[in-house]
Amino acid sequence: MITEPWDSEEFDFENIEELQEQPGWMLEALEIIKAYEKVSEEDKKKACQELHKETKPKSRLLEEPTIKLLFSKGFNNERDRVFFGIMLFTGCRLNEVCALETGDVYDESGLVRDGIIVRNKKTLKTRIVPVCEPLRELLSKYSFNRQERYLFPSESGGHIQSKTMSIFLKKACEKVGIVGADNNIFRRTMVAQMMSRKTPFRS
Repeated sequence: MITEPWDSEEFDFENIEELQEQPGWMLEALEIIKAYEKVSEEDKKKACQELHKETKPKSRLLEEPTIKLLFSKGFNNERDRVFFGIMLFTGCRLNEVCALETGDVYDESGLVRDGIIVRNKKTLKTRIVPVCEPLRELLSKYSFNRQERYLFPSESGGHIQSKTMSIFLKKACEKVGIVGADNNIFRRTMVAQMMSRKTPFRS
């Protein structure tokens, strides 16, 4: 069924008297109708189908069973599990995790710090994000060359790029059937969990 322009909420004929008080209301309404009438029936149908086409629901938050599935079956290597584990347990942005240096996470003795030093690329400010026990366990078991400057180094030098990790996240989610996940899904999940516990959160 084709939706006509007057089916819009903007054409509220119950308030026609109020509409008539607006200068040029009739001319504006006629122009809209004339423009609509010039459109072919085929284009009207296509526009209507596009407007009402069904889309798969996007995942805004991750439930605990889905998180376990993603980390056990979706991510296929330790680096990715640690990388996205940091995002999940700290609420850090993807580009912030990419830029983490080894010394931001581990002290001189190689032990996991009580708080991760996170840098904001735009403001150049730093903040300390507490390390919870599940994340500490994940980081303690992480096997990598701790002489590297960056926690997640790139093969071409420097740190791994956001675009690369975004692709890995998308592939892992698709692998376990998570639809429409984006780079902020862990951040939203973490914030929602903190809000449910009434825990203060600082971005």
